[in-house]
Amino acid sequence: MLLPTETPTPTLTKTPTEVPSFTPTFLIIIVTPTVPSLTPTLEISSSPFACRLASQDPLEDSLVAKGREFAVIWRVINVGANAWDGNSVDYHYLNGEKIHKTSAYDLPASVPTGGQVDIIVNMQAPKEEGSYRTTWALRTEKKDFCKLKLTIVVK
Repeated sequence: MLLPTETPTPTLTKTPTEVPSFTPTFLIIIVTPTVPSLTPTLEISSSPFACRLASQDPLEDSLVAKGREFAVIWRVINVGANAWDGNSVDYHYLNGEKIHKTSAYDLPASVPTGGQVDIIVNMQAPKEEGSYRTTWALRTEKKDFCKLKLTIVVK
């Protein structure tokens, strides 16, 4: 008679496996907003003498008291191909109401292409109510350019 022989039954064991470890991944996001330039692009004219009005004070149709003295300030930018020579460029009354105190002024300084200058004219409001318009211009070699206009309302 045969005796049964015992055969060992293998026991199951877990095979060690690698446990994944958490490795953080960092993303760096740089946000750069598109901001419009505060400096406008300056377009230069092919004309030898040209300007662009940057600001004006008083503004068009401003109220001015009867007989009041005031100054108008036009800030202009030289957008022409040539510099404005302070010795040969002036500004003068061109037409409209004669509310100025002096009819012509010398340019206070030379202005390179892309440069700016304040054109200041001393004026006095008429003693009568109404709307008054005056036009001034820069001049070089007997040629007018850069016409500047002002309309005031006298009350």
